[in-house]
Amino acid sequence: GDFVDVDTGEVVGRHEGAIHYTIGQGAKISGASVRYFVCGKGVSVGRRRTRSDNAVIEDDDNNTVFVCNSTHHPALYADELFVDFDSFNWIGLGGDKRSGRDYD
Repeated sequence: GDFVDVDTGEVVGRHEGAIHYTIGQGAKISGASVRYFVCGKGVSVGRRRTRSDNAVIEDDDNNTVFVCNSTHHPALYADELFVDFDSFNWIGLGGDKRSGRDYD
């Protein structure tokens, strides 16, 4: 797949699979003149849109790794979190309200 700079939309390198990268990790891109960090992955089914301050990029091949050139880049931060409560496993004190089990 491609490494794509979120600010310019340019392909800055190639990789062997988006599954090998984690958001926030340094992306080792051979020959790159700046240090890049992973800020998004196009591994969803269908078309994914990733927005940075300067560019909107569409990923059709679902194997794109989006990168930015700073650890403080806005693309590395989120204002929202979406959770599928039917498949999420909450771990904590107080028990499981659906099963009635108490873990205290």
